[in-house]
Amino acid sequence: MLEDTGSELEPVEVPLGGSSLSVLPQFEAAPSPTELLSQNFAALIQRFKDSHDVIIIDTPPMLPVADALTMAPHTTGVLFAVSMPDTDRRTVDAAIALLDRVGVRVLGTVATNTENSSGRRGDYGYGYGYGYGYGRTEGS
Repeated sequence: MLEDTGSELEPVEVPLGGSSLSVLPQFEAAPSPTELLSQNFAALIQRFKDSHDVIIIDTPPMLPVADALTMAPHTTGVLFAVSMPDTDRRTVDAAIALLDRVGVRVLGTVATNTENSSGRRGDYGYGYGYGYGYGRTEGS
C-alpha cells in the first residue's frame, strides 16, 4: 500500500471519520537501521512537520535496540509504553533516566498488558498517570 513516487516514499491516506490518517509503514527491516536513522530521520520528520498536525512514531523497545534513542531527540517528546507483566521497574527507571540524560521529554506513560483484578469477563479499566520532577539546583 505504500506509494513510491520515484526516489521518495509517500504516506498512504487512510480515512478516519471526517479526517484521515497518513501512514508511512516500513515493511522490511533495514540492513543498518541506526545508520539509516541517524542520516535521514531528521530530514523525514522535517518533510512532514508542516503538513501534519501530529506525527506518531512507533519504535522498538528502547533499551535492547538503539533505534528509539536515535529518533527521540528529534521529537517533541516520548509517550513511554510499559508492558506490566514483562518489564522490571529498574528497567523502566533506567530507560527514563537515559531519556532524561539525552534531553528528551517524557510526555506520559502507558501501562499495557495489565491484568483484570476482578476476574470477571467484560470488565475494563482506565488509568492515567502523570509525574514530574525537579532537576538539581545549585547547592544540592
